[in-house]
Amino acid sequence: MSTPEKDLKRLNLLAIFHNILGGIVGFLSCYVLIFVAVGVGLLTLEAPEGKEGFSAFLSWIAIVGGLLCSVLGWGLAICIFLAARNLMRKRKYWFCFVMACVECALALFMAMYRLLPQMLGFDNVLPLMILILGILTIITLRKESVKAAFEQSACPIPAGEKRE
Repeated sequence: MSTPEKDLKRLNLLAIFHNILGGIVGFLSCYVLIFVAVGVGLLTLEAPEGKEGFSAFLSWIAIVGGLLCSVLGWGLAICIFLAARNLMRKRKYWFCFVMACVECALALFMAMYRLLPQMLGFDNVLPLMILILGILTIITLRKESVKAAFEQSACPIPAGEKRE
């Protein structure tokens, strides 16, 4: 049986792990910029005389795809940082809950499609860590003491009024 104090300590610990995860996701989103650099390099590369140059269409696909994946990854990292901040402040319960569900879905998607390069060594470990963090966040957020803490901090009482 957990006490409300332990649940609130768990929330703070989950917030710290969400900050770490946000940093990892943001950093790994920069990895995709390699495709942008390769695409730009192939666009500016001149073909030797008598030979056909590299397809500009494929270069643009690499550039646009790399930028799109990076921007989506950075957006996800920002959302994870916001979830960590809200967990720490015990505000926006449903945003935190939805982000925990998104983390679980992201972990399964990453594991299924092997999105991380194997040379980084994260191909099996990171999706598992994200999945565990998402599940523990969902379990913690479902507790009544945590819900009560979120409700108390969500609507502060103006001075001079009583809580009903």
